[in-house]
Amino acid sequence: VEDGVTTSATLTANLDWNKDSTHLVGVCAPTVIGQRARIKGTATATAFNLFTLSASNCYIANINMWGGFNTGSATNVALTITGDRNALENVNVQGLADAASAGGANARVVKLTGAEENTFVNCTLGTDTVARTAANSIIELSAGSARNVFTNCLFPSYATGSCANGFAVYGAAAGAVDRFQLFDSCAFINGVQSSGTAITDLVSLPASAGGMVVLKNCVTVGYTGLGSSNAIGQTYIDMPAPSNSAGGLAVNPSA
Repeated sequence: VEDGVTTSATLTANLDWNKDSTHLVGVCAPTVIGQRARIKGTATATAFNLFTLSASNCYIANINMWGGFNTGSATNVALTITGDRNALENVNVQGLADAASAGGANARVVKLTGAEENTFVNCTLGTDTVARTAANSIIELSAGSARNVFTNCLFPSYATGSCANGFAVYGAAAGAVDRFQLFDSCAFINGVQSSGTAITDLVSLPASAGGMVVLKNCVTVGYTGLGSSNAIGQTYIDMPAPSNSAGGLAVNPSA
């Protein structure tokens, strides 16, 4: 149990959560953004990958992970998951939270590597307090990550400059996805009304991802298309086209 009312758990190196069936629950108000039960690096720390979830069958809830550093890194990852069948509920992972990582093409908020059947519920992944200036991504999928489910999750970002060519979901190489990744009732919100730049594509996948991305009842704001040319044929949606009179907040994946 992490109590964040008066202080945060301050790390000096990566925390590898490597004990199966071990749970982490924050004791604070269950807000979806900026929970005060917080894990972060020291104020003067040089960036390191903050939290690794290598165990399986763990429950992590009501926790904020702040991936911002005084001395950042262009390759920083706030949360790396290699374990299987974990549940994350009401977790806010605020990666890309310093200028160096937000400006690094290989930096990520969450990276799933061979991670299978993990469930994210009511989580907020990303931040819109630091401008993303490079073509990076909130989520990276690699090494056959399979059947991960994101339900009612929020993906905020604040893109500027080269981040117009960035993504929310990125498949790193052939076979990055196994079976499916499901995004159910999720909101991808990029701050274009706060001087941000529209991001061209929500999803980027290699020519042979090995699986599919499924967007069910999702909304995108500040994106001009749902997928890159490779991603379109491997992305499936059920959202209606937008209409001024009838509603419908998503777009058809023809771009």
